[in-house]
Amino acid sequence: MKCLVVVIAKTQQFHLLWLLLFSPALVLSRELVPVASNATTPGQRPDCPTMCGNTDIPYPFGIGDGCSQSKGFTITCSNSYNPARAFTAGAYQVINITLETGEVRIFTGVAHICFDPPASNETKWYNFTGSPFLISSEKNEFTGLGCSTVALLGGKHLEDDGSYLSGCITTCNSLDDAAGDVNCTGNGCCRTAIRDALSTVKVGWSKAAMTKGCSYAFLAEKGWYYNFSRIYHLNGTGEMSFHRQAVNKNVVPLVLNWAMSTDGDCLSANSKRDDNITNGRGYLCRCSNGYDGNPYVVGVGGCKTTLVAGLLMVLLLKEHKRRMRRGFFDKNGGEIMKSMDITTFTESELEKITNHYDTLIGRGAFGKVFRGTTHQNLRVAVKRSVIEGMKPSHSHDDGHDLVNEIAIQFQVSHENLVRLVGCCLETDVPMLVFEYVSNGNLYNVLHCDSTPRVLPLPARLDIAIGSAKALAYMHSHGGRSLVHGDIKPGNILLGDNFTPKVSDFGSSKLESIARHGRVMADMSYIDPVYMKTGCFTRESDVYSFGVVLLELITRKTARYRNNNSLPVDFVKCCKEEGNARKMYDTAIVSCDGDDAQQYHRYVECLDRIGMLAVRCLKEDKDERPSMAEVVEELTQVN
Repeated sequence: MKCLVVVIAKTQQFHLLWLLLFSPALVLSRELVPVASNATTPGQRPDCPTMCGNTDIPYPFGIGDGCSQSKGFTITCSNSYNPARAFTAGAYQVINITLETGEVRIFTGVAHICFDPPASNETKWYNFTGSPFLISSEKNEFTGLGCSTVALLGGKHLEDDGSYLSGCITTCNSLDDAAGDVNCTGNGCCRTAIRDALSTVKVGWSKAAMTKGCSYAFLAEKGWYYNFSRIYHLNGTGEMSFHRQAVNKNVVPLVLNWAMSTDGDCLSANSKRDDNITNGRGYLCRCSNGYDGNPYVVGVGGCKTTLVAGLLMVLLLKEHKRRMRRGFFDKNGGEIMKSMDITTFTESELEKITNHYDTLIGRGAFGKVFRGTTHQNLRVAVKRSVIEGMKPSHSHDDGHDLVNEIAIQFQVSHENLVRLVGCCLETDVPMLVFEYVSNGNLYNVLHCDSTPRVLPLPARLDIAIGSAKALAYMHSHGGRSLVHGDIKPGNILLGDNFTPKVSDFGSSKLESIARHGRVMADMSYIDPVYMKTGCFTRESDVYSFGVVLLELITRKTARYRNNNSLPVDFVKCCKEEGNARKMYDTAIVSCDGDDAQQYHRYVECLDRIGMLAVRCLKEDKDERPSMAEVVEELTQVN
C-alpha cells in the first residue's frame, strides 16, 4: 500500500480513481465491484462534460446533444458568464440537480403590476408540458405581496383536462407593512400551498382589487421569501426595495420534480426501479441496499459498494472543492491581487486562523465576523459572507469590481479606519481579514450592555470627530470619491480609550460604481434619496452619519419605542415644538456632577451637535454639509 500511496500522490484524478477501483486492497471480490460491460451509454461518453461552471450535471442529464438520456434532460452550458451557467431546454438557469430525490432547482422571476408612474406589469408563465419536469407541491409555495392584492395562480394538472386556479388575498395600510410581514400572515403578504403534479402555471393577480401602488406574486421554494427579506433587509423598506432587488431579475428558486418515462433506464448493476413516487407519471432509479452511486449509468459512476463509493466520493469531493476554489480564485482576480502584493489567505489557512470559525464576534448585512490569530500572533477579525447561494452567480464584470474594491481598501490608511490585513479569494464572495479591535462597537456600548457604561460627552464627541475624520478621508481619498454605504453605530468599532475605527467596508465602493450598483445596508440609516433613485453618494453617507450623531446625544436607537423613527421625531421636536432638549440622554449632563455652569455648557454643546445632525438629515442632499465640514464643526464644539 505504501507504493500505492506514492503513485496516488503523483497521478491525475481519474487515474487515481481507477487505481482505487482495482487495487487488490479494495477489490475484495467480484461481487463487491461489478465489472463494467463493454456497452456504453450516452452518459458514459468520455467527451460528455459533467460540470458546467460550478454546477454538477449528472446523467440522465447531459450537456449538449447525445449526452443526455433524452432531449428533455439536455442542458445548455453558457460560457457567457463567469463561472459558466447551466440552463434547461426551457432556458431556466439550473441551481442544482439531485438524483436521490428526483429534483432540479431553477431560478425564476417575480410577476408584478404597478399603477404608479412608471406603470409596468409582467405575468409569469411556466410551461413544462412535454418535458420530464413537474412543479413540486411539497417543496414550493405561492406568495403574494402588496396592499389590496388578490394574487392568482392558474395552471394545468398533469392528468386533468380542466384548469386549476388558486390564490391568496392581502390587505395593509402601507407597503412598509408588506415588507415587514416576512412570515406572510396576511398583513401585506400572503401565501398558500399548491396542488401536486402541475405541468403549467401562470402567476398573476386580479386588477379589480387595485387602484394604486404595486403588487407582486411568485411561485418559489418554501422559505425563500423569509430568507431573502432577512438577507436583503427588506423589513420596513417598502415596495421600492423589493422591486429593486427582485423584479426583472431571476433570483427566485423553484423546485421541479423529474422522473423517467421509458422502461430500462436503471442501467447500473445493483440498481432498482422505484415506482412509488409522488411527482406524477414515471419512476426513479435507486441503488440497491449497500450500494451507492448513479443508478442511471454503468461502470465507474454506477452503483458501487458503500466502501468503494465512499472512498470515491471523498476523492471526488476533494477534487471538486479544489476546482471550485481555483475557479473562485480566478474569478475574483486572484492573479491580479498577487501581482499587486496584496496579502491573500487560502480557505484552509483561515479555518486554522479562526479555529474553524468557533468565536463569533459580530454579524451584519454582509455576513458574520469571527475572531482569529495568525501564525505571527496577530489578532484579526475574519468577515465571512452569508450571501453565497442566495442569488445567481456573479458576472465577469463583478470580478473586476471586487479587485478594484479590495485594492482600494488596501491603499486607504487612516487611524480611524479599520485596517484590511488580507483576503481569501477561494470562496464565491471573498472573505476579508481585518485588524481586531478589542472594545466592541458603538451600538453595543450605547444600547446593549447589561450595565450601561458611563460615556461622558467629551468621549462621545471624540467618537463623533474620529468617525467623521475617517469618512472625510474616504470621500477625498487620492482624488477619488469613496462611499462607505453602511454607516451605523454597529460599524464604528472602539479601540483603547474608545478610539473609533470605522469598519465594514463590504459596501464601500468608488462613487461611480455605487451609482450603478446595489448597496446593501441597514435600512434604518439609509438615505431616503437612495430609496428613490438607487444612487448612493457621499451625501448618503452624510445622512447616515447624522443618524449616528443623534444616537450619540440621545442614547436612543434609530428605531426606538414602538418602532418610532429617531430622525423623524428629533427633527419634529426641533421644528414644530422647539424643544429637542427633552430627547437628550440625561446621563450626559448628570455624569459629572451638579455643576450648573458645566450643565449649561454641555447642553449648548448638545444643541450644536443636534443642529448639525439635522442639517445632515436634510431631504435635499445638496443642503447637507460635506464630511469635511462636519469634522470642522464638531472640532469647534467645546
